[in-house]
Amino acid sequence: MLILLPPSETKSSPDVGPRLDLTTLFAPELTKVRRPLLDALIRMCASEPRMAQRNLALSERQLGEVNRNAALKKAPCAPAVEIYTGVLFDALRLTELPRAARQRANERVLIASALFGAVRPEDSIPAYRLSGSSRVTGIESLGRLWKLPLGLALEAQAEGRVVLDLRSGDYASLAPVPSTLADRTVIGKVVDSSTGRKVAVSHFNKATKGFLTRELLRSTKTPRTPDSLAAMCEAAGFEVTLLKPSKVDAPWTLEIEQQHA
Repeated sequence: MLILLPPSETKSSPDVGPRLDLTTLFAPELTKVRRPLLDALIRMCASEPRMAQRNLALSERQLGEVNRNAALKKAPCAPAVEIYTGVLFDALRLTELPRAARQRANERVLIASALFGAVRPEDSIPAYRLSGSSRVTGIESLGRLWKLPLGLALEAQAEGRVVLDLRSGDYASLAPVPSTLADRTVIGKVVDSSTGRKVAVSHFNKATKGFLTRELLRSTKTPRTPDSLAAMCEAAGFEVTLLKPSKVDAPWTLEIEQQHA
């Protein structure tokens, strides 16, 4: 099983830690994409702070994010799961899981990143500001930059696995799961049917994804098909509905009833 998670825009900044080494991250072959993007982001933030503020959609109160980006190569790093904060990661509470579950997480979870493409929970990264919808001077488009190389990396990582894609739209669009994996790719969507009509959920969306990922990692089972993944979710206490693809080469959809706590 491979679980794809979105990152969080809010991040913690470690006081101490090693410096960034791109070659140690998931899929080292992506270094050829990561390095020029990192350099372009640093250059934009260091030489064009006002342009960077606009391109990163930052308010006046967030100008410190521009300065932080400008110093990324000198910034201390920590495991990605400690850098990313916010609702999903608060619900996931990965560092509180038993060691075996944390080891499974590093094998089964990838966190999307506009700057790094994707990282494993234990990959060492600095706090940064760059979202899937951001623009970087000198980079034509993050989507065009990442689509092919990241798609190939995901395809290689997903070989023989069921893929549960819980990424948000901006990050899924950077590198959609290749159609070659459609028959074992499941797009997770959080819904609320308490009123008798299923509606997409926004408020508890991230929390539910965090809760679900946590429970899947606690299990030693390995689903081999979308059906067995749905059964695993149900066994973990989640109410889900698995929907077959609407067309050839399209992924499955897993509707997940929202959880509040």
